[in-house]
Amino acid sequence: MSRPDPLLRLFGEPVEWMRRGACRTGGARVSTFFVADAKRDPEALRTAKAWCELCPVREECLGYALAHPALLGIWGGMTETQRMRVRRERKSSGVVEKSGGFAGTSTSVGGNL
Repeated sequence: MSRPDPLLRLFGEPVEWMRRGACRTGGARVSTFFVADAKRDPEALRTAKAWCELCPVREECLGYALAHPALLGIWGGMTETQRMRVRRERKSSGVVEKSGGFAGTSTSVGGNL
């Protein structure tokens, strides 16, 4: 019997979509998505976000990250700061969180830090 991939379970929820992520299938290093100082290293930030631009599960990834504020790094093409801003805006506009993400996770991932 094969053992389940530990990266496919976070916060006690199955996250099968991760198997299809560009970060998992495209050969990116995990460290690519953890930019220590985006203001001092904007190229590293652009590189991480470029992986997300082509990702087939970008919306699922972003929705998951929006629902789990403890996640660090680039998820769904957004930095922690960008996701915090989206959560704050959605909370103030009354958008309700649903299991695994927020209602209507279609969000522009561009913009500034």
